[in-house]
Amino acid sequence: MTSRLPRLFVLGGLVLGLWMALLSATAFGSRSSDAVLAWAPPDRMAEVLAAAPVSLVDAGSRGFVVLRGDAPGFVSALYASGAWLVLPVRRRGGCAAGLLTP
Repeated sequence: MTSRLPRLFVLGGLVLGLWMALLSATAFGSRSSDAVLAWAPPDRMAEVLAAAPVSLVDAGSRGFVVLRGDAPGFVSALYASGAWLVLPVRRRGGCAAGLLTP
């Protein structure tokens, strides 16, 4: 039984990583009017926001922000300016609500 446990952790990590990669890839299909949830290290977030064509919608205390794009290709600009993760946000509440509460 204990020999299966490491394999289960590896498989779980692989599934979680693939799921996050898939969600990140769907953010590239976002229109400029769509909101996205972005994360960058808190000490770099100001640089990311200044360099990308986005408007701040909401911010949390853990480095997560909800942004709305001001120009096509804003997701690529977020990654290029230093964002580590950009995920689509389709409706108010949901998963993003827990990340944005102080």
